[in-house]
Amino acid sequence: MKIISLILLFTFCVLTGFSQEWTLEQCINYAIEHNLDAQTMKNRIKESKIKLCNSRNNRLPNLNAGLEPSIYFGRGPGRTGSYQDNTQLNTSFNVVAILPIFSGFSIKHDIQGREFELQASLQDLEEVRENISMNVLALYMQVIMCKELLQVAKDQVQLSQTLVNQKKWLVDAGRILESELFDSQAVLSNDKFNQIQSENELNQSLLNLSQALNLEKISEFDITHPILLDTGLPMPNKNVENADSIYKLAINRRPAINAEKNRLKSMEENLAIAKAKRYPNINLSGGYANSYFYSFIKGYNNSLFWEQLKNNGNEFLSVNISIPIFNRLVTRNQIRSANISIENQKIVIEQTQQDLRKQIDQACNSFYSSWRKYEAAQQSLHAANEAFKNQQDRMTLSKTTIYDYIDAKNRLRTAKSNLLQAKFEYIFSVKILEFYKWGHLACD
Repeated sequence: MKIISLILLFTFCVLTGFSQEWTLEQCINYAIEHNLDAQTMKNRIKESKIKLCNSRNNRLPNLNAGLEPSIYFGRGPGRTGSYQDNTQLNTSFNVVAILPIFSGFSIKHDIQGREFELQASLQDLEEVRENISMNVLALYMQVIMCKELLQVAKDQVQLSQTLVNQKKWLVDAGRILESELFDSQAVLSNDKFNQIQSENELNQSLLNLSQALNLEKISEFDITHPILLDTGLPMPNKNVENADSIYKLAINRRPAINAEKNRLKSMEENLAIAKAKRYPNINLSGGYANSYFYSFIKGYNNSLFWEQLKNNGNEFLSVNISIPIFNRLVTRNQIRSANISIENQKIVIEQTQQDLRKQIDQACNSFYSSWRKYEAAQQSLHAANEAFKNQQDRMTLSKTTIYDYIDAKNRLRTAKSNLLQAKFEYIFSVKILEFYKWGHLACD
């Protein structure tokens, strides 16, 4: 039994201490689920649904009941309506229902306007999700780049360590001065410092990503490498990746534009509601009323309660027609105000479309410039690698100085760093264009 308990305890410790590696898709889904802005937008959607429900319910009749008990001391109205000097109790109650028959179609337009507002809220939520996804993508790729830069720093430390070992052997053999060993050890110390700095940058990037996800426990947080980063990068195709074609695809898919278009439709319905106030309102009313009377005068013959209810009850049915004639020009000004709101909303839509076009132009320009930068970085790395190999061979034969070797090694490290930065910049620009083209962020 103790052995089984120890095994279970060990398994629990291993599982709880296991550092889970998060994929990009997991990070995005978690960030969307726990983001406060997204939760706020969900509550706004709930409010829009409630408002829509209220608008639909305006078609239903309005039913109310009333009860009015009164006690008169001294002179008060009697059962016949004449005033008498007595103390009496008079109670009346009624049930009234009012059904809207015609209101200039304002109820219909109000329902449609609420539906458009709900659609706008749904599009706002989608926009928030997309912004979260793009932010997580940028932070996710920053972590991966820091990881690869850390590997470059580790490689530099390994090279410097190998050089120090060679110098120690040569010093022990009496073939070089000890000062050259000191120089190589100084290079190793500097490379170790750069490695620590790269580790700190990696930890900071992981912290930034975990905070974007609103993680509670971040000590064991880590991510995986997407497959795309370890394979060949796609070459740009100007016949496919151009701003005009991407804009035509994106303009009908972007939630920001669709949200503003739905708000425009809602404002057009508000204009119809304002115009509906020019028409008459017709309501159908019906109800039931009854009363009870009791006099406290000594010797007064009060009828029984149920007998009075039987005799005093009455039903009614009426039609109420309200015709607008003059309301101090309020309706006219409301129509004018609604038209101005529509014009302003059209400007907002146009501005949103212009912003989208500018964003796509910037994304396409970044796409092609980052590819040229990536190609140049590849050539630079190839040249720096060849130069370093030459200096490494010459250093082995003691035919070059430590300073020339350090310079070649630093140029190789810079070339590797530049290639990594250009590589990630190009991958990010590819993701951005795919996002604008297809309306969603690819997580592969």
